[in-house]
Amino acid sequence: MAKLCYVVIRGLQPGIYRHWSSCRDQVHKFPGQDYIGCNSIEEAEFLLRKKGINNYYNEFNQTLEQTTVRAATVQPIPTVSTTTGETCMALVPSTTTEHNSQSVLLRNMALVIIGLLVVLIALIVRLIFLL
Repeated sequence: MAKLCYVVIRGLQPGIYRHWSSCRDQVHKFPGQDYIGCNSIEEAEFLLRKKGINNYYNEFNQTLEQTTVRAATVQPIPTVSTTTGETCMALVPSTTTEHNSQSVLLRNMALVIIGLLVVLIALIVRLIFLL
């Protein structure tokens, strides 16, 4: 059965890839290669976070993803299989993960600008009191 996507855990560029050929290009002849086929993007993202990989390539939106994982972002939920009747643990990822690296960059730039403005205001106030 074909997988929706492939996760490269150890390869040239860790990430989520649409096609086996893209995944193969990342792991071919790579020592200690590690990759997994996944049935959903959420499953792929969970596997990367579980392995401690927070910066990875995502072929589905052609960007380098930068995620911030908070404690306990994945909660195991006991479920019963409808086919076998066995109890298993389903892992449900939380929506508290930040995916947009551009918003992180913009936020950091805004913080730097605010810091510079505070320093500038402090210098102006000091200059006024010296005159």
